[in-house]
Amino acid sequence: MTINDVTYLSVYGNDLGKKKNSDIDSISRLANADNAILDFAKRRVFTHKAPSTFYNNVEYIQIPEIAYEDFSEFVILYYPEMFDSEFMLNFHCDGFIANPDSWTDIFLRYDYVGAPFDAGGYQHQICSGNGGFSLRSKKFCTEFKNVY
Repeated sequence: MTINDVTYLSVYGNDLGKKKNSDIDSISRLANADNAILDFAKRRVFTHKAPSTFYNNVEYIQIPEIAYEDFSEFVILYYPEMFDSEFMLNFHCDGFIANPDSWTDIFLRYDYVGAPFDAGGYQHQICSGNGGFSLRSKKFCTEFKNVY
């Protein structure tokens, strides 16, 4: 299935991640493998460190190493410039495509689609976010940067 309006994108900023398989090689493999069924406009990995294997269908863009505590601010400020398509699907090593057949263009009606998560003490609220795997419009990323 071709998704011309979506860039599959990950930012690997440092080697300090505490998640299992949080390394550039895992991110690179996901960028390549997760596209077996879904054909994105582009596949991009922004990284300070070269992977051991480069995949032809993935663009690798050099960035400076980002301190762990500065990662969120970095992506808020630079996401709008990281993709040319109307949307991007952000992924990390622990948030990736599990059911590609579930894709629907209905997702593109929204500026932000993230996985539901437990809101802690707010049992009667359904929250959405989980930025580690989220679909974001160019409009959303630009507006978020502007209000930040």
